Amino acid sequence: MKILLSRLNSKGQATIPVPIRRILGISAGDPIAFRIDGQHIEITHTQPIAIAFLQPIESLIVVKL
Repeated sequence: MKILLSRLNSKGQATIPVPIRRILGISAGDPIAFRIDGQHIEITHTQPIAIAFLQPIESLIVVKL
């Protein structure tokens, strides 16, 4: 297992390290999705259609941290 680190900036943004971007096949402007399961977060490369499908129900999704 490999652990890569990033820092959160004052705007709440973090840089996704290059090796992770390569694995996911993502680059600037690509859509990504966050799946939250307790204290674990999964980041996946998604398609624009998936985001367009989820936007109408986004307000119904409850996230408890």
